[in-house]
Amino acid sequence: MMTKRPLPITIIVFVFFAEGLLRFGGAIALLLISFGDIVLAQFQMFSFVMVSFANLVACFGLWKLRQWGVLLFIGVWLFNFFYALILEGGPIGLTKSPWDCFMFLISPVLFAIVILPYWKRFNN
Repeated sequence: MMTKRPLPITIIVFVFFAEGLLRFGGAIALLLISFGDIVLAQFQMFSFVMVSFANLVACFGLWKLRQWGVLLFIGVWLFNFFYALILEGGPIGLTKSPWDCFMFLISPVLFAIVILPYWKRFNN
């Protein structure tokens, strides 16, 4: 039996997926450009690709109303937060544009407001 996806979840997943797709494409491009550079830069680019891919997988889980999608999205955001805290000196260090600030700092708030009230509708 298919459960109908609430409209707020559809909208926020579309926004997060579009943003994640742009970041994934940018991460792949940066990885290809930095190919042959120092090992640390390659590691950072590879981790950026993997985190971007995990974000897209989390969006798929949210689209399918799966609890693992919610948990993966939270895990990806926490990884990004601590990665920024350790390597960048704080999450604001990553915000080079207003869109980055929005997605990094506001997205967990939007996520909590929109997705978490529907937690009981998500399947394992």
